[in-house]
Amino acid sequence: MQVTRTDSHLLVESPFHPDLPKRAKENGGIWDNETRVWKYDLRDELRVSALYLSIYGLWDSDQNSPIDLVTVKITAISDISSVCGGIYFAGRLIAGAKDRDSGARLGKGVVLIGGRATSGGSRNNWKTIIEADACFEVKDIPYSLCEAERREGDWDIEIVTYPEREALLRERDRLIARVSEIDEILSAPGEPKQ
Repeated sequence: MQVTRTDSHLLVESPFHPDLPKRAKENGGIWDNETRVWKYDLRDELRVSALYLSIYGLWDSDQNSPIDLVTVKITAISDISSVCGGIYFAGRLIAGAKDRDSGARLGKGVVLIGGRATSGGSRNNWKTIIEADACFEVKDIPYSLCEAERREGDWDIEIVTYPEREALLRERDRLIARVSEIDEILSAPGEPKQ
């Protein structure tokens, strides 16, 4: 995602998501087909940032602070299909067909571990289909969106790699506890035990 600020507008370039066009328009967004960006009034930045956070789990200002990205393994609980469109998880395209006979192509950063993603339906109402128990590894998902996806219930979700930030916080807590132990030993009367 890239956000450019002009004197009066926010220009937002982001990957396609089927929910974005309707919600962008509801927030005053205007699509510029020539530059392929959404244009918003600069005064609506708070509202616009909330929109992008809800869909993609990140916003431009997050580039200055760490975003906890994880790799997840997702397994379809039952058959999932989308008529004339792709299937998404946490703002990311998992698989998408172009017509009834095209098969489904995987999105960027998505690996099929087992099962099947395919296409079907009729010529005019083609579908992208992910069969039950199909399993994917999806890289670089904002950690904050995993819980929201759990509530949706379409996927069984397993976090494969935890955020770097979380690991560092755990390590810091362990080191602080150890420093406290050392301080206690050193403040005790007599010689420290070796």
